[in-house]
Amino acid sequence: IENILNNFSINTKMEKAPAKEHIDHFTKNGFFILHNFISEADIKLIHSQIAITLNTTLKNIGRDDLISKSNDEKYLFLSKEHPALKSHVYDILGRLDSVQRVFTQSQLLDLCHTLLKTPLVIDAIQIRLDDKSNKRDLPLHQEMGQLSKINMTVWIPLVDIDGACGGLNIIPGSHTRGRVPHRYYP
Repeated sequence: IENILNNFSINTKMEKAPAKEHIDHFTKNGFFILHNFISEADIKLIHSQIAITLNTTLKNIGRDDLISKSNDEKYLFLSKEHPALKSHVYDILGRLDSVQRVFTQSQLLDLCHTLLKTPLVIDAIQIRLDDKSNKRDLPLHQEMGQLSKINMTVWIPLVDIDGACGGLNIIPGSHTRGRVPHRYYP
């Protein structure tokens, strides 16, 4: 098992199209890491639009006093005090134009076309927000809707990632095994 992007850092130098070694690694292992694919300016814009969305939500429920708080604090407040509203906010963040723009940029779409050699179906774009109360430590599993040779997951962290925050575990080569029954590991 490889924990990928365990020490990902945001940087304004972006890599261009995948090199042959990226494509070879993808073919063999089912993933590759393309560091610094989006600009710091795009990441800041996404964070800004998340803040605007949270602020609008808080104003609509009469909690203007929380506007000066961090996005994390606002989100945790909604999670604790208004879980249904928090869920709605969570669902719409992937529809922000800044997020859509990043995930539909020609460089990313060209990369996907190069690797898959098929038309692309963009199924869902979502922003995943975790907090310390959110026990998202999932056992190894397959995303059942993504068991296809014409499907790809693009994972772009919007914050620095280390062993304590974030990360994604992948079993190299598992993309060649088809559906594998789930089992829990001790």
